[in-house]
Amino acid sequence: MSVTPQTQDRRRNLAEITPAGRTLARQVTSTLSQLTEELIRGFTAQETTALTSLLERATRNLSPR
Repeated sequence: MSVTPQTQDRRRNLAEITPAGRTLARQVTSTLSQLTEELIRGFTAQETTALTSLLERATRNLSPR
């Protein structure tokens, strides 16, 4: 990530993802996709839907109210 101060407004900075950051993001996305596939291997579509629903509910429980 690179950060560039804005000359017109010193309170602001422009943050941009660098080429190396884009490469890393693609690698992380690919790895997470592979792990997810391994995690649900052998699950039926119904089981995958149920797991997703439960995990979403659990995540909402951690969200600030």
